[in-house]
Amino acid sequence: MSDLPGPGAKAPTFSLTTPAGAPVVFRDEPVASTLLVFFKHDCDTCHLTLPLVERLQNTLSPAGLRVVGISQDGTDDTARVVTRHSLTFTVALDDHLEVSADYGFDAVPALVLTGPDRAILASFEGFTRPDLRNLTEAAATACDTKPPHLVHDGDGLPEHRPGCGSKVHDPDVARRLAVRRGASTLGARRSTLDARRSCEIPDGSRSRSTTTRSSSCRRRASTTVYRWCRPPRHGCSACSKARGALPRTSWPTSHPISHRPPSRK
Repeated sequence: MSDLPGPGAKAPTFSLTTPAGAPVVFRDEPVASTLLVFFKHDCDTCHLTLPLVERLQNTLSPAGLRVVGISQDGTDDTARVVTRHSLTFTVALDDHLEVSADYGFDAVPALVLTGPDRAILASFEGFTRPDLRNLTEAAATACDTKPPHLVHDGDGLPEHRPGCGSKVHDPDVARRLAVRRGASTLGARRSTLDARRSCEIPDGSRSRSTTTRSSSCRRRASTTVYRWCRPPRHGCSACSKARGALPRTSWPTSHPISHRPPSRK
C-alpha cells in the first residue's frame, strides 16, 4: 500500500545534488509552487510522463512554477534520461533512495505538487490523464494563470498506465534503509559444530576414531570423524580385512590422520 502523502500534508524536506555536484535543496520556497517528479531510467511510464512534465515546466515556470526531477539512478543513467527527453528542469540524484523512502510511494513516476509552505496541493503515482489534469489545474491556480493543455491530439497517450516499482522495495535496499533508520539491526552469531559420522566396516569389525584438521582453516577447527584408518596401517586387522592391502600412496594425504589400533574387550 502506497504511503504517498496527499493534499494538505507537508512534503518532507531534502538536500540532494545534481549529476554535476550542484546542491538541490527543498524546503519552504519563495516560489508559487514546486513540482517534484520521481523517476528511474528503466521505466516506460516514466518515459511517457517526463515529456509532459517538460511541457508543464516550459509553460508555467515564467509564472512561478519550480520543477525538480529526482532520479533513483546513478549519474550515467540519469544523464541518459535527461539527454533522451531534452529536460531543462533541475534533476537531482537520489541514488541512496533516502528521499524516495521519505515520500513513501510504491511506484514511479511519482508526482508531488506543493505550495510555498510545502503543503501538498496534488500528488499521484503512475500515469492517468485525470490525475495529470487535476495536477496541472492546481499548479496553474497556484501560479495564478490559466492551465495549459499538456496532452496533444497526436500524442497517442493512454488513459491510464501503471507505474514501475520503486527501487526502495528491492529487498537489499529495504534492509539497508531499515538499518539506517534504526528499524532493524545487522548481526552475527558464532556457532561451534561437532560433526560426527559413524560408519560400519563390512566384516563387522568396529569403526576407528580418527581426528582430521582442516589445513585451509586458520582457526584450526578440528572435527572428529568415524571411519576406516587412512592410510591402512600394518598390523591393523580391521583395515586389512575391510580394505585389503593397498599401498600408502593410494590414499589422500591432504589431512593428517591419527591411527588408533582396534580396542579389545
